[in-house]
Amino acid sequence: MRPVEINETNDSTFKQSNIFEVRETKGINNQNQETTQLNSDINPFDVSHIPLRKERKKKRRNLNKSQENQDKGQFVFWILLFSSIVFAILFSQNRSNIEKIAKGVLNDNILKQSMRTESNGGSLLYFLMYTFFAIQLAVFLYLWTAEKSTIQGIRFWGILFAGIAGVYFVRHIIMFLLGYIFPIGKETSQFSFTIGSFNIVLGIFLLPINLFIAFGPDVLGKALIYSVFVVILLLYLFRLLRGSLIFSRYLSSNLFHFFVYLCACEMAPVLILYRFIIG
Repeated sequence: MRPVEINETNDSTFKQSNIFEVRETKGINNQNQETTQLNSDINPFDVSHIPLRKERKKKRRNLNKSQENQDKGQFVFWILLFSSIVFAILFSQNRSNIEKIAKGVLNDNILKQSMRTESNGGSLLYFLMYTFFAIQLAVFLYLWTAEKSTIQGIRFWGILFAGIAGVYFVRHIIMFLLGYIFPIGKETSQFSFTIGSFNIVLGIFLLPINLFIAFGPDVLGKALIYSVFVVILLLYLFRLLRGSLIFSRYLSSNLFHFFVYLCACEMAPVLILYRFIIG
């Protein structure tokens, strides 16, 4: 009977595959420690305040914008209230004269009668009504361009008012000089009064429109703004037609001079004022 032999090779293999052997797991432990440390650094109760700050800034910006709109509404309100009171006083004291000026836009004979009554535009009533027109047109342009302009408040309205008054003052001075230099004083005086009469009618028309634009719904205000531009364009074309009838006997032989007048006195001031408002 042969003795049992123990193979050393198998024994060594057994030792190497011992399941109870403790192996080094340094890399795994380090990774677990780093993961644990990273998780400990992250607080699950930490809340990012960046969205809250953005929300607060947005609310603050909306509040400032609403405050600016409220201030703008108060500023426009007092101008329109003052204009309405002045117009009511003027109309109650000079109703027939104001009606004659308005009717003169459509009737040349009534226009000439109104010229004699208002001393060719030199009366106090005519001056106040012309100023009333400049105020209303400045308010309308302010309501149209307040959000687009970098200048806000009464300062911007004052610039618009001064620009409108300056444009028409220069225009009437040019008409006076043309009538003084050339033998067309009667025609230039009538056309200058026609310009003023059209502007006075436009100012009366703009008073209720400005009230609706300033204090009415935004949809109604935008619709009225575009409607007013259409009315202004129609009045402007009709005024040019009236002017061409006044100077009809000179147009055939002075078309070039008429074209120069249109460019220098009619189109240029409008384009300059538009560029200033938009730019």
